[in-house]
Amino acid sequence: YEEGREMPPSNKEQLRRDYLAKRRALPFSEILARSFRVTEAVKGRITIEAGGLYHLFLPIKEQNELNTYPLIEWIWSKGGRVVISRVEGVDLHHYLLTPQSLLTYNRWGILEPTPSTTPLKKALLNELKIIFVPLLVADEAGHRIGYGGGFYDRFLAQYPNAEKIGLSLFPIKRALPDLEAHDIPLDRVIY
Repeated sequence: YEEGREMPPSNKEQLRRDYLAKRRALPFSEILARSFRVTEAVKGRITIEAGGLYHLFLPIKEQNELNTYPLIEWIWSKGGRVVISRVEGVDLHHYLLTPQSLLTYNRWGILEPTPSTTPLKKALLNELKIIFVPLLVADEAGHRIGYGGGFYDRFLAQYPNAEKIGLSLFPIKRALPDLEAHDIPLDRVIY
């Protein structure tokens, strides 16, 4: 681990459990402080194009996820357009997020567009500049461990031209175990 004292878990499932526990153990003030650090790092490394499409995830507060709302506000302030997802079956469907968007919680406690909202067409999604990806932990090669549902791997595979940037509350590890053929590596990780 990053502390250099513990032996790394031997498999992906164990790492997932360990990092979920680590994240849940963080006080909310620490989540906000780390989220602020990530937001400032993104602002220092990314240029937002006016009219450009940027995919973000909305945080699950109960899971102590990184707070992405300041990034959303920043993208809007630069004239960028924000895209968020809705889970439908085993896939993500994508929607433009505006300050007027109607959102509802799904069964996992994730805010997403209401079912009556019209999804974006695939042709428009081909214009995605960046897909900001949620994760629990990532490694130097851009591999990540998420919740294990495969939603983002399927999504990332459909849009190979978009830059894939992971947003992490924890420093990256040297290497992750148990990589699978369908795992899509990130272009970079910001923490």
